[in-house]
Amino acid sequence: MTPRDPLQDGVVARTDRETVPPRVDYELTELGHALAPVVEAMNRWGADYAAALPPRG
Repeated sequence: MTPRDPLQDGVVARTDRETVPPRVDYELTELGHALAPVVEAMNRWGADYAAALPPRG
């Protein structure tokens, strides 16, 4: 995955403000907002099972 993938997939919208200094804004699209329940569920799963995961390193 690259930083441009969510843009190409329609999850994130990019707006170039064409100002000096340059400014670019990013925001979630309707599709991106629809992913919120999935991300929240993954976060809950991670919090619930973090102790069961093997140690890193």
